[in-house]
Amino acid sequence: WEHAYLLQHRSAMTTDASALLDELMGRSRNLLPSEKHLANERQWSDHDVCKHFLCGFCPHELFTNTKADLGNCSKIHDEELKRNYEQSDCRWQKGYEEEFLRYMEGIVGDMDKKIDRGRDRLRQNEEYVKEETSRMPPEKTARVKKLSEAISEQVQKMEDLGNDGLVEQAQEVMQKVEQLKRERDAILMANKSALAIMLDDNVEKRMEVCEVCGSFLVVNDLQVRVDAHVAGKQHRGFALLRDKISEIKAEKDRIREERRR
Repeated sequence: WEHAYLLQHRSAMTTDASALLDELMGRSRNLLPSEKHLANERQWSDHDVCKHFLCGFCPHELFTNTKADLGNCSKIHDEELKRNYEQSDCRWQKGYEEEFLRYMEGIVGDMDKKIDRGRDRLRQNEEYVKEETSRMPPEKTARVKKLSEAISEQVQKMEDLGNDGLVEQAQEVMQKVEQLKRERDAILMANKSALAIMLDDNVEKRMEVCEVCGSFLVVNDLQVRVDAHVAGKQHRGFALLRDKISEIKAEKDRIREERRR
């Protein structure tokens, strides 16, 4: 079975490499000059050509190996077909841009719902922490705060690793977070807390939700960590989606105004 797995893995890598070369150099890259006319048989309007890619980019390529991974796109991504479409008189005539806009709005809409849930979670957790720690002796309160600070730091580290597709490293950090939570929960339970606290927030180091990609961030964190988050694949992907949505809406409004004249 190991041999079969290696063959399957090697085949998948070859397919991915071939798809990347097709996208960068065109599907006719291996044809002789005398055979180039054969490539023209494929048109950008073909059903197996990715229309999202023609309109700018395919969202499935933005979040590979991140928590927001959309899976592989089954359609063809070809730069030559994209150029042909952009140079044609059919832009905004086939409904491709409208469908692209709806698809992106669906992805971003789901993320906005996650952001709202994250805000509610942080608010509820902060209120719960304050209530529980107010009932404890000062030394235990200080210990809970210290553990909460460590949890927050590790949670953000886990978020950053996960967004960059470093799944194994993120899982290792998650184990540390769970260990810290168990220690903190034990203190709260010993203080006869009604429930063990299950949260990613803390009292001294408040957290917030990124308005672009939904990740948890430490408020007023070091600039180097903020920059690392902004440069992460998931944040860049959702920023690109939001910018493209605004761009297409603006273009749509411009075309509507021109047609009214």
